[in-house]
Amino acid sequence: MTRPASVDVRRTPEAASADGIEIAGLTKRFTDDRGVEVIAVDNVSLRVPAGEFLVLLGPSGCGKTTLLRCLAGLETPEAGNIKLAGRTVFDGARGNARTRRVGMVFQNYALWPHMTVEENVAYPLRNAPRADRLGKADIRKRVHELVELTRLKEQASRKPAQLSGGQQQRVALARAMASGSEVVLFDEPLSNIDAKVREALRLELRTMQRRLGFTAVYVTHDQTEALELADRIAVIRDGKIVQLGRPDEIYREPATRYVADFVGTSNLLPATPIPVDDAQLPQFETELGVVAVANVRAETDERLVVASRAHSWWIRAAEPEAAPNSWRGEVVSSAYLGWYTEFVVRVGSVLLRIWDDHASSPRDLREGSVAWVGVSPENCVVVRDDG
Repeated sequence: MTRPASVDVRRTPEAASADGIEIAGLTKRFTDDRGVEVIAVDNVSLRVPAGEFLVLLGPSGCGKTTLLRCLAGLETPEAGNIKLAGRTVFDGARGNARTRRVGMVFQNYALWPHMTVEENVAYPLRNAPRADRLGKADIRKRVHELVELTRLKEQASRKPAQLSGGQQQRVALARAMASGSEVVLFDEPLSNIDAKVREALRLELRTMQRRLGFTAVYVTHDQTEALELADRIAVIRDGKIVQLGRPDEIYREPATRYVADFVGTSNLLPATPIPVDDAQLPQFETELGVVAVANVRAETDERLVVASRAHSWWIRAAEPEAAPNSWRGEVVSSAYLGWYTEFVVRVGSVLLRIWDDHASSPRDLREGSVAWVGVSPENCVVVRDDG
């Protein structure tokens, strides 16, 4: 497809291709140094609507970066299909792959060290296929707009070694967007940047993606980053997508123990269902005793876990009036962390992590003191114990 010579880099999601990204049955295998076959991407199917910001979230080695590299054409899968903007770029049945127009932002920036900021941003434009190549004046105009957009005007004539890590990452983003790609891929692009700059860049990146309307697929192991950036999150484990949903769905309604444990901080209690009347809340036997639960997201014949977020628990120095799901325990440790204090409380053989916002916990809850703790049934969810 030949692009018009327009240099307006702004594009809304509505103006982008309606096709986005489609992945069907994608599989990629490797052989490790011991000669053992590893399935890095295991029969993954996924659709990313045009203009969506999708985050692939998971620990190191789960397959998220391999999936991204398959989208980019840097790895060749053994099976499956990939469509970008309605165009098939990989067909495993026919054994063929086609070139694809995607932007990519790497973890290590991958900037040309001998080129200035402007020259790095202009590089994909000057080396585009002849049919898509812009004239020199249009290239200068597009580069100028991108440098302005990414707040690099004052650094335009500098080389990468003269820039901070945050500035280098802005250059990488501007270069990825330079050719007008409808799909931009991000491989943990903020992991090498200090915390304060990373917070600012997350906001800038999300703002630019919404303004320009490109489809983004972003790889990270940082749950905070995923929750802040994503329209949807795909949680990856052993090459499979184990849950796909909006950030609030992933956080509030995890599908399995793995998701509850990896995204956010949870107290997890192996559970066995207890028969109750229909008028009662579901109840489960745990190491703490009986726990009433308002949300059950698993079949009762599966291995089960009661999951509850650390910030959903309360802690008191004195015994409260009768309340469901409350226990007497001992404070093992406390740590002041700004807007909350993290308590570790032992109840029987169970260690609970409780984040208290200072509104309810007295200052004298110190190591060794007695504490009463609890969580409401509405803040408990029963999920499948997938180990």
